[in-house]
Amino acid sequence: MNIALAIILGLHGFAHLVGFAAPWGLAGEGVPQLAIFGGRIAVGETIMRGLGMLWLTAAVLFIVSAIALLKHAEWWEPFTVGVALFSLIMCVMFAPQASVGIAINVLLLAFIAVNRSASWIHLAG
Repeated sequence: MNIALAIILGLHGFAHLVGFAAPWGLAGEGVPQLAIFGGRIAVGETIMRGLGMLWLTAAVLFIVSAIALLKHAEWWEPFTVGVALFSLIMCVMFAPQASVGIAINVLLLAFIAVNRSASWIHLAG
């Protein structure tokens, strides 16, 4: 189960790279989106690039989370909860485009909550 969850965390982190690539013109999509919250709040290119850096940060943090899980680090759960909450906020800001990310973050948070009581993933050496 550890490997499967680590793969999900890593893939979710990889998916965050789209949020970085688009505002920095690396996605080949032409003009990047310059609005958040479903187009209700217009932002400039500088703010969008800053938000792109936050997407990159979330990507890296999910990779760290996956590695921590595989290394049986005791802190992987609270760390992953924080990363998933951070990612959830970012996904809400970019809904509906990031609505799949919202669902994945909610499922991750629910899995971790249930795992705390059911102890599916054992981290003892």
